[in-house]
Amino acid sequence: MIKSETVIRDQFFSDSVCWQSWLDVESALALAQGEIGIIPKSASKNISDNANISNIDINFLKNEITKTGTEVFSLTRAFSSICGDAGDYVHWGATTQNIVETGQLLVLKKYHIDLMQTISLVIGKLSLIAKNHSNTIMVGRTLSRHALPITYGFKVAGWIENFIELAEQIMEVEKRLFKMRFGGAVGAFHSFGNKGGQLTELLAKKLGLGLARVQNRTSTEQFLEYVTKLSMAGQLVKKITDEFYYLNTEGIDEFKEILSDTSVGSSTMPQKVNPKKLIELRSKSNKLRQQLGGVMAFDLPLNEGDQSSNNQVRDMLRMVCPLALNVLYDFIDVLGVIEPNKAKMLENVKSTEPFTSSESIQMELAEHMGRGKAHDLLNELAKEARNDSKKYLELLKKNKFVKETVPEKRLQTIVSAENNVGDCEKIAKDLAEVGSKFSKDISKRYKNGLGF
Repeated sequence: MIKSETVIRDQFFSDSVCWQSWLDVESALALAQGEIGIIPKSASKNISDNANISNIDINFLKNEITKTGTEVFSLTRAFSSICGDAGDYVHWGATTQNIVETGQLLVLKKYHIDLMQTISLVIGKLSLIAKNHSNTIMVGRTLSRHALPITYGFKVAGWIENFIELAEQIMEVEKRLFKMRFGGAVGAFHSFGNKGGQLTELLAKKLGLGLARVQNRTSTEQFLEYVTKLSMAGQLVKKITDEFYYLNTEGIDEFKEILSDTSVGSSTMPQKVNPKKLIELRSKSNKLRQQLGGVMAFDLPLNEGDQSSNNQVRDMLRMVCPLALNVLYDFIDVLGVIEPNKAKMLENVKSTEPFTSSESIQMELAEHMGRGKAHDLLNELAKEARNDSKKYLELLKKNKFVKETVPEKRLQTIVSAENNVGDCEKIAKDLAEVGSKFSKDISKRYKNGLGF
């Protein structure tokens, strides 16, 4: 199912979701404090039982935020008022940053599970394409010129590996990203007596988070690293959509976007049909990859706490995370409507046959005359043919060195694209299998959440 940026942002990063994550932290904090005797157990249970945003008057909360200019302070005030006497123990020893960042991690955990499951779907889709097109012959291009025959499945195999590597990189970030930092005003447990370490360990366990060695309030690197990886997803999707876009060009026509019967192309040229979804996805994925610049320009926090950098992190995540997930959803959709034109692929590869077999001929000649001399010989024949494939083949057949080394029957076999795709089919099938397994493993790994 395709989800827009707006839907994703509402699902994971709306005000109500954000406030509920803070209440979840306040609840777990109270329970942990009750267990180790920092606050009365009765108070901790009361706080936990009432920690639901539905219990709070949202209009009152918004008015409080407007008056005070602080969300957490306003939320805890509103929350305390519904907890009776236990309200005095709400937010005990915590600071705004503790609640905001920890709540942010809880939200990101849910988002991250959706992200990884979506990447799993991408890899699964690509794996199926690689398998189905392992032997679909097309031109392999370098520097936008015909190079050697390959298969479509081989091309997709490279994308599978790219996405697997991206997924592995993102998973590597988990152990740094999902670390709780919760130590009071400056991170040194001033308000928790001698129970600060015990409290944070218990709190992290209750929230399903890892625990940082130092509970400082100026660690933003893990969030920036995460945004970097999300931006790289945009880079990868753009690379692939650019490829489809280029190969969709008239004159190449190796791919086409399947449009609905009601779709209209140009507003002034009735005959013109534009690849709509490709165009939109290229734009979105480019916007996503550009967020790398935002990471480099990020304002680093000062001293033992800095609200401005915290706000930047929050704003960056609210913008980049929905965009990244939407790009992946749209990419899956595009893969479903981009159709390879097998006939045109074969026609294009045949159009420069036997030029595209020159490397293979060269290597056969090299065994008898050396690679350098073989290269020079074929280079001269290619220049003489002046891009005329028939003439090039005749020159090959007539050349005494070629005739002496490569029998005509063997030459005819070599120049055929069908016989000159190297290990493309095997590589495509191998990566299809690897990708399919990886996709299933990822799906299974995140099926029951993300725990530490």
